[in-house]
Amino acid sequence: MVLFLIFFPMVLVKLSALLDKRIGILSPVLLCYITGIIVGNIKFFNIEKGVSLLIAEVSVSLAVLLILFSTDFVKWLALARKTILSFALLILSVVISSGAAKFIFANTVENSDIVSGMLAGVYIGDTPNLVAIGTKFNIPGETLVFVNTSDSIMGGLYFLFLITAGKWLLGNILPAYKRIWLSKTEYNDSLESSPDRKIIPVLIISAIIAGISILASIMITGEMEIRIVMLLVTVSGILISFNKRITNVRGTYKTGQYLICIFSLAIGTQADFNGFFNINPGIFAYTAFVMMVSIVINLIFAFVFKIDRDTAIAISVAGIYGPGFILPVADLLRNREVVLSGFVSGLAGYAVGNFLGYLIVYIL
Repeated sequence: MVLFLIFFPMVLVKLSALLDKRIGILSPVLLCYITGIIVGNIKFFNIEKGVSLLIAEVSVSLAVLLILFSTDFVKWLALARKTILSFALLILSVVISSGAAKFIFANTVENSDIVSGMLAGVYIGDTPNLVAIGTKFNIPGETLVFVNTSDSIMGGLYFLFLITAGKWLLGNILPAYKRIWLSKTEYNDSLESSPDRKIIPVLIISAIIAGISILASIMITGEMEIRIVMLLVTVSGILISFNKRITNVRGTYKTGQYLICIFSLAIGTQADFNGFFNINPGIFAYTAFVMMVSIVINLIFAFVFKIDRDTAIAISVAGIYGPGFILPVADLLRNREVVLSGFVSGLAGYAVGNFLGYLIVYIL
């Protein structure tokens, strides 16, 4: 199974290139994600969810490093103000939708104040924030599972939307992104440049940094905590991006792209069709309402404040999924300049997600 998850994306990348010439819309990320969903729900393949999740987390950690190595951090600072504004609007959108849900579903869902706080935590931060908030307020275990499952289903549907029609639809509503340091020609060249021999030491450096980050996470929390790993690899990637001997190595971005495909295949296997039939309808509707309304409100804010499409999508993904999903979406947008904006927002979401979730529960 491990070999399948690591090497089968090669086949899918080749297939995507072949199909893309004919139909023009099938990206490798989309093909890997859909294949993962199918494989993960066929008993014959016997996919071990824990192993595939570990592969997804390790591959995205390595991809983060390789892609950040080619980031111009100084020039990215020109995007910092827009990133902060977009993230603030995301938080406001989630607070409004989770607060409204409390009053709409108060008579149909028990502990609706806590559920609103949990959903605010997860859509500003990530799943660990959801669990932490629910645990603090002693939410029944069954409710915690239902909320988490509903979030997984809705999250999968939204991600599928983003990597298919989302780019086109939002592009007709929001302004186009203005590139800061990487022209379209330079971006395309980075995709086509084949890795040279120098990529091997860079991969070794990336593996060492990722390994140290994972080890540090285990030493601090007793387990692999993806929030700590992401923080450490992001900071390391930014620092190393100042070393031109590494950033100028040909093929770092293309190698990172392949790791994104491994991540997409592995994370797709986490989807569980059975969970859809065992869900609490009230909690599912509650979760769907909070997510969809927050997305719509955030889109309206982005339109009013003239946030460009790529930044709006990157920050939305950072809030709903955390920083790990930024890479495949940025790859689909063909814009790696927004990667760091997404990482910074995702890490900030981890930090404030619990606090805002607690606050919403206390207020409601």
